Amino acid sequence: MADSKLSALSAITKVDDADLVYIVDDPGGTPASKKVTVGELLKRAARMAVYPPFTPTGSDDEFDDGSFSGWTAVNSGSHNPTITEQNDVASFLMPGSDAAAELHAYVKSQSMATNDWIEICLNGRGYSQNYCIAGLLFADGATYTAGNQALFYASQTESTCFFRRFTGYNTSTASTNLSNNPGLAPGGHNLFLRWKYLGSNQYRGYLSPDGISWVDISGAVTAATFTPTHLGFFFSTWGGANAYAWAVRYVRFGNG
Repeated sequence: MADSKLSALSAITKVDDADLVYIVDDPGGTPASKKVTVGELLKRAARMAVYPPFTPTGSDDEFDDGSFSGWTAVNSGSHNPTITEQNDVASFLMPGSDAAAELHAYVKSQSMATNDWIEICLNGRGYSQNYCIAGLLFADGATYTAGNQALFYASQTESTCFFRRFTGYNTSTASTNLSNNPGLAPGGHNLFLRWKYLGSNQYRGYLSPDGISWVDISGAVTAATFTPTHLGFFFSTWGGANAYAWAVRYVRFGNG
């Protein structure tokens, strides 16, 4: 019986994914008795062993519901990535012969406050070619060919992280690099990036080997005058002739 003492229960000899486990939710705050399936519990435990612990907010995306949703796509409508979400990963397959200068961005609107940040865990696989890039951005809109974007991204080929301002989500209208520093190039291992809005047109980029310990690799960098209203992530092969795949493990948001 479910109301029996634990010591009086029979031992189970075979555990199935659909079996239930008793959980006390929020024991340090407002405790509540809840249940979870064995399958879901094991999946979460495995994920926690690989990725840093985090208390999610309503906007975070762990890519664990089987459907890529909740993001506004900003791109030209051509050469767009093929997106799949499964096994707690969102995969973006960039087609070959991507038009030069195209960014493919996925953003959310947000009332921005000083020290708001966005963080991503991703890795890339594919043919090594110039300008296979992926990263994070703050923007003042979600319309292709319009507005301003402050970007922090990694280049697969150049083994470098860049800090740059674009206009119109288009690399051909990029300003001079705000700064650049050696970084961890994508290519089969997880890459953790964090991009923070400091207020007054300033931003700060962080790099991490594990999503826990963060290193400021940019200092405070200044973009052109604009007030961000959106934040998100993006990809581009920047005119590369070969297909390239990016796997995104999570996108998280915070302040501080």
